Amino acid sequence: SAHQQAVAVNNATMIPATVDVTQEERWQRAENLLQTTQVFFDTARSTIKTSHKRELQLLAQHLKSLEEMPCITIRGLADPRGNAAYNRKLSRRRCEAVFSQLKSLGVDTSNFKLDERGATEADLNNSDALRQARRVEFSVERSMEVAA
Repeated sequence: SAHQQAVAVNNATMIPATVDVTQEERWQRAENLLQTTQVFFDTARSTIKTSHKRELQLLAQHLKSLEEMPCITIRGLADPRGNAAYNRKLSRRRCEAVFSQLKSLGVDTSNFKLDERGATEADLNNSDALRQARRVEFSVERSMEVAA
């Protein structure tokens, strides 16, 4: 049935407790989620939407399964409306909202960095482009070593 297929798809992204999964497989899953997860925001807002909270819960589950936490950058972006200082502060609040959400879900955030980029290029006459610009995204460095 359609419901069974939906459950199967949802369960495919979960880490089964009864299956022995290697750290490499856990890393690959977490890295894939980090590369594909984006959190979008309403204009001038830094509140995480319910749909994105579910995505962050899944990401947190995968990150918590890792033996060592990679260096993760949370990059905040804004649409080009507003001045540069405002957009940088807004980007920072968006980064902090995602950081706090992951931390509250039990993720070790000690290797996380926040990168508030401010405004990104977007066509002011294209509402979809503006919506896509208001986001937080992730980048990851696999090396656990910290430069002295």
